[in-house]
Amino acid sequence: MARFPELVMREASSAQEPLLETWLQGVRFDGREIKGDEVAIRRNGNLIVDLVFAEPSSLRVRSGFEQLPMTIVLREFSAASLVHEIMNALIKRSDRPVDEQFRYRGFARFSQNVDPARLTQLPVVTRTKGLPNAQFELIRTALDYDTDTRRVPSLSTGMLAHRNRHALRQEGEVGAHMPVELMAELDAAEASG
Repeated sequence: MARFPELVMREASSAQEPLLETWLQGVRFDGREIKGDEVAIRRNGNLIVDLVFAEPSSLRVRSGFEQLPMTIVLREFSAASLVHEIMNALIKRSDRPVDEQFRYRGFARFSQNVDPARLTQLPVVTRTKGLPNAQFELIRTALDYDTDTRRVPSLSTGMLAHRNRHALRQEGEVGAHMPVELMAELDAAEASG
């Protein structure tokens, strides 16, 4: 494709372009013919296209694809855009059963039955300080402290580092972790004093 892009790139649109039915000729999914049912043009120029798929010819139909009415939105009026939008819609539809069936500890996390608004409240409810388990707060505080100590900056050497050390000494209690070198200096001064 990279060597011969002219063979795979769609042709520029023109006023004589064929209609959707012509573009859909030969396009099949699981052996089923696809037809345009209704088309609506939006003010922004997008086309909303309702598609219908022919009845399956065999008894074996892919799960989730028994009934296949489908609506797609075309932002560009071209055969290539139409086929890509159909593929995207089919992929999205095939993801749906996975979302409903994939479970962790028995819970379908990606199910559309999970309410996003209620999901946003989960951290508030599970991490509130007023939880009945007091041990949670102790563990959370210890983990927060450990995380903060791993992020303690190092001042290094040089003129700017010297200036920053001096400025931090002037601050006294800063309510956070001091840089590694300054903490060692302050600990040594406290131990000797």
